[in-house]
Amino acid sequence: MKNLFKFALITMLITLCISCSKDEETFIPSASDINSTIDENPSTGTTIGTVATNLTGTLNYNIVSESITNAFSVNSSGVITVKDALVFDYEATTSLTATVSVTNSSETATSKVSVSLNDVDDIMSFLSTSRSAYEAATNNSWIQITSEEYNSLAESLNQVFRSGTTEEEYNHSNTTQNSGGGLYTITNSQQPPMPTGSIVFAFRYRTTTGGSISGNKVKLSNTSNNSGFEDIGTVLPDHNAIEDDVFFVLKGNDVKTTAEGYIAIMMASGNGIGYKTISGNDTFNVGFDDGPELNDSRSGAKFLFQGLSSTQKQWD
Repeated sequence: MKNLFKFALITMLITLCISCSKDEETFIPSASDINSTIDENPSTGTTIGTVATNLTGTLNYNIVSESITNAFSVNSSGVITVKDALVFDYEATTSLTATVSVTNSSETATSKVSVSLNDVDDIMSFLSTSRSAYEAATNNSWIQITSEEYNSLAESLNQVFRSGTTEEEYNHSNTTQNSGGGLYTITNSQQPPMPTGSIVFAFRYRTTTGGSISGNKVKLSNTSNNSGFEDIGTVLPDHNAIEDDVFFVLKGNDVKTTAEGYIAIMMASGNGIGYKTISGNDTFNVGFDDGPELNDSRSGAKFLFQGLSSTQKQWD
């Protein structure tokens, strides 16, 4: 009986040892995958998710690969966040991925991160002060915005082209002079044209009129820089010359240029626009009405207005 008891005890101990050995051998380091859906154009630092792991001890998290470089960050607690917000752009890519490693120096686990993007109105995403006015406006309406918002749109949207006046010409150090008087439509002869298929979405010009300003229009030609000009959107909203420049965005435009595009501004009677004399080659075309033809060609001025357009529609 004693021998039988000893045998059973030994058998049990051996079984326990084998079981413990198997448990140790079958431990598999693991880390949770993250699957998330967010709106495009998030803020830098937006949280995507947190990597969970069965590893213990002092843990180190690292991003070992990304579908787009510098898209993500990970901190010492395994929290994944947006690093470069501009690459979270639905028009450029509908999803982004990354691989994250977590290690306690002796063991390593891997997490797969996948983020799907919702398509949103990119213009609205980059508006702050003027967002509520933009949301309330009807399509084909111009809305006054701030200089910061205009610059943000110019820098953040894809495939943006500046026409009417280049940045260098617009910001030239020469003193701004005033042109005003009766109703007229005007454009710079030597302006960078919009590529075929462009859609106008923003506009700025240099004001030289005090008090309330009303009745001005933005015009576009698919023909040339002296004919074929038609209205883009509604009349510019009434505005005050609070700054030297005023800025506007056009909601919901989806009309593409059918050839290279040229932009102009129609100044209502009594309203003034700034200009600079930059070189002896500065020329402009003017029509003294609200019509499509600018038959009067003159020299000695570069008028300060600028349109933003893109060949990629990124708004509703």
